[in-house]
Amino acid sequence: MSSILRSSKFVRYFVGLARNIVISNRQDADGSLLQRSQHLSGLFSSFSSTPSFQKRSSLDHTIRRLDEDARRIGRISMKEVEEALNEIRHLRKATTSQSLMVIRCCGNLVPEEAPEHRTKLVEEIWNTLEKLGVPLDISHYNALLKVYLENEHKFSPTDFLTRLEKQGVEPNRVTYQRLIAGYCQNGDIAGATKILEYMKEKQLPVSEGVFNALILGHSLADDMESAEGMLTVMKQANLEPSNETYTTLLCGYARRGDEAAIDRLITDCKVKDVLLSDRDYLEMVYTAAINDHDELVDKILKNIRNMTGYNQDAANVLLRLVTKGKDEAAYKVFLTMQPPIRSDQTPNMSGHVIIKQLVKTNRPVEHILSVCERLERDGHTKYGLWLAVETSFHHGNIDLTLNLLRVLKQKGEPIRNHYFWPSMVTAGKTGKHDSVVNIM
Repeated sequence: MSSILRSSKFVRYFVGLARNIVISNRQDADGSLLQRSQHLSGLFSSFSSTPSFQKRSSLDHTIRRLDEDARRIGRISMKEVEEALNEIRHLRKATTSQSLMVIRCCGNLVPEEAPEHRTKLVEEIWNTLEKLGVPLDISHYNALLKVYLENEHKFSPTDFLTRLEKQGVEPNRVTYQRLIAGYCQNGDIAGATKILEYMKEKQLPVSEGVFNALILGHSLADDMESAEGMLTVMKQANLEPSNETYTTLLCGYARRGDEAAIDRLITDCKVKDVLLSDRDYLEMVYTAAINDHDELVDKILKNIRNMTGYNQDAANVLLRLVTKGKDEAAYKVFLTMQPPIRSDQTPNMSGHVIIKQLVKTNRPVEHILSVCERLERDGHTKYGLWLAVETSFHHGNIDLTLNLLRVLKQKGEPIRNHYFWPSMVTAGKTGKHDSVVNIM
């Protein structure tokens, strides 16, 4: 791997493209989620009471709500995406911006869902759009690639290119960049290099995202020397590494549990005035935790500055950690969040986000109980167990609901007859008649 980095041909390739370099920020080159999604309320100059208008209006409202949630809190629920899909099926058509928005909502914007569930949903959406004959251009394919990458879904970049060719869709620079990222996500530097050579032949500019993908690829191939060496290659191509580049490299070291390298790079960033955001540090925490380097979590979290918007970023990472089974790391992230302040200037106790996710992921009742007690003991909630019961009702988890109600009874809480009604309805709708009898 390191031979690729050191080869003069590899360096000359990037330097030769210096004039064409396109510096990417966190928003992708094919437009941000928010820029491409349109507020559709102004599309009609007059109101109509016809059923077809009501269908369109309902879909417009759902898409607008997805857009607003993405803007406001940086996450949406799977239920909202499924609702949009059902409305598209009912209407039997969708505009370019509507279909693009729904596809993009199946990645990290749904942190409470497991990546494999999100990938399954985006495939269902894609098949529906194709079946309905909704026009799909390169922006849709690029959005699909981004979802695959965010969900760490293994796919064949070669097969994806063949798929584009069959549909008569011409790939663009963003497509090739994400195909490179796909190869690198699997640690396949050789495959990524082939795409780079093709970009060279096409005289396509190379962005920072390509270098970041190569850093990721080298780190996943356990070649940190070449990964860090990409910083030098970038500078030779007249491209200064940004906080996103350093975060990618830092996550590579977090994946290995290399505390010394992390400290060194964070110090380098401070010396070079590269500002690492709270979101960058949270990504390092996530990477360290899911790779079982729990000892790094507290040390990385010490760098958090709690800047504006931190609570939402922390909640998103917390949800991803619980989904991955890293509850202790999630709790530590939760403790860094600032509680909202009431009008009387007293802290508004929280803790709901972690309880709801534990219930959603169907943790054992003993574990949910211990976390609720811990939150109550630490002063973060008064009604954790009640919230767990309510959330379990909402998700239709009959067994968990009944077990939680038993715990409430053991604690001396009053149990009313109507508490069992949601579980009976769920059992009846799913045809579990034995469960109805058991509940009674």
